[in-house]
Amino acid sequence: MSYTRVDSDDIHESSRRHKRHDFSVLEVLYRVSAILTPILLTVICILLIVDYAELYKPSSSSELLGAVQTRYGSNFAYMTLDHNFDDLWDEELHPQNGIIRLQDGSLSAISMFHQIHCLTSFRKALQNAREGNEIGIDFRDDEHWPHCLWYLKQAILCFADDTLERPMKVNGSNIITGQDDLHQCRDSGKLYALREERGIWKEP
Repeated sequence: MSYTRVDSDDIHESSRRHKRHDFSVLEVLYRVSAILTPILLTVICILLIVDYAELYKPSSSSELLGAVQTRYGSNFAYMTLDHNFDDLWDEELHPQNGIIRLQDGSLSAISMFHQIHCLTSFRKALQNAREGNEIGIDFRDDEHWPHCLWYLKQAILCFADDTLERPMKVNGSNIITGQDDLHQCRDSGKLYALREERGIWKEP
């Protein structure tokens, strides 16, 4: 077997080529990391923000409710102060109406029932005023209905119903009742079912 002598210049040239190759690989890795690092940091920040928003989002049952379309129509049984129809409202005055027990054992009130409770308190105040009883003028006289006056205003603004209600002819005049216009609503029946399932007034 014969051996060929390797010239020292060839060794040095080969070594330089390997070094250039090593440097080029390191340069590519450096450039790739310089591009990927900001992207990864951005993704991590977005994920943290999303997790934070999910953790601290306002408590709501909105995700439970489907959209329904309905026309309000008229129901004269609910359009009177006659005590003969009090039974339609009495349940809404129950102090625990709409309060449910959550899975962790804590209590919360469903806003829709709070709003109906306030509407019922207005009806009661109107009945008292019609019968000659003093109902007061503001919260210094009665803490309940003045609170409800403000609370229901905020609830209406919160819902922000943008239905366009058309005028209709009544006795030759154009009036707007909103009762025949199609409204986009949430399914209140699901909240009644939730109250039935978890309402504390049903507890022994």
